[in-house]
Amino acid sequence: MKAIMAVDCGEHGRLELVDVPDPAPQPGEVIVEVAAVGINHADLSLVKGLFGPAARIPGIDVAGLIAALGDGVTGLEIGDRVVLNPAVTCGRCDYCRTGNDGTCRQRRALGQLLDGGYAQYVAIPATNVLPLADTVSFEQAATIPANFFTAWQMLFLRGSLQPGETVLIAGAAGGVGSAALEIVKLAGARSIAAVGSEAKAAAVRDWGADVVIDYSRSNDLAEAVLAATDGEGADVIIDTVGVDLWPVFIRALRPSGRLVSCGFVAGRRLDIDIVDIIARQAQIFGCGGSGSKPVAARVMGLVNQGRLAGHVDRVLPLAEAAEAHRLIADRKVIGKLVLTP
Repeated sequence: MKAIMAVDCGEHGRLELVDVPDPAPQPGEVIVEVAAVGINHADLSLVKGLFGPAARIPGIDVAGLIAALGDGVTGLEIGDRVVLNPAVTCGRCDYCRTGNDGTCRQRRALGQLLDGGYAQYVAIPATNVLPLADTVSFEQAATIPANFFTAWQMLFLRGSLQPGETVLIAGAAGGVGSAALEIVKLAGARSIAAVGSEAKAAAVRDWGADVVIDYSRSNDLAEAVLAATDGEGADVIIDTVGVDLWPVFIRALRPSGRLVSCGFVAGRRLDIDIVDIIARQAQIFGCGGSGSKPVAARVMGLVNQGRLAGHVDRVLPLAEAAEAHRLIADRKVIGKLVLTP
């Protein structure tokens, strides 16, 4: 099959179109013919060597058709329309048995430690397959897994979001940010969308943000948040950016508020006065990777009902994956960029 592979992962990492053997299903696995694959910052990080130097096929967010069934697979048929939960877990540890499999110590993800969806076919355990309604396009479905599963986990499992609360979403025009914006609205909470350009500000307004802050024009993001909340601050802050903005976020946080972070594009090393955290009694949570199987099933149920839907910026052919990565690195994408074979 044709695939895009990340080679020389690290400083000189690059993407190459290659021929590789078709995957064969192992017992309990299925083979999915890829119809669309979404691109995430993690795919760019793979090329940069974050997940090790070995050559791998990127692609976390996969939608497609079941092409083959391994021994022991039941309840699925060849030709079924599906979305894949990218987090492959052991199913046996305490985390998995209590529904917290996103924290499984043996967790491996498509496009990271497992070959992903920048290819014609992908192999995955049948337990990671989620049904996709005929009313949802493959391209739209490819915006969902990493972003919506993560955003749901950030808002509810970590951020304990309640109706009527106010949520500041940093990077609200990106993948996880735009997913969080939809979920906040669905939850009956109020959203403050922070973005970095006039075009992104226009987009998040169209997507239903209650308050929009263009921090390329604002001298002080924290003051803008406080002004929008009558001086109270945000109950929950969704950080998809990185720790460079944490001093700002702490000032924008309501006392006893929750800061939940999944991003490290803008900074990985923390330099902050802990007095600010103590004074606000701030609660800080990390949220890595996609959600658990219960989260994935809940989100896809809402997608199939038409109550959640990702935003596709554009669709490019798989052969143009390198150009797609460049567009994301240059911050020229609003929503999600999708590749099709």
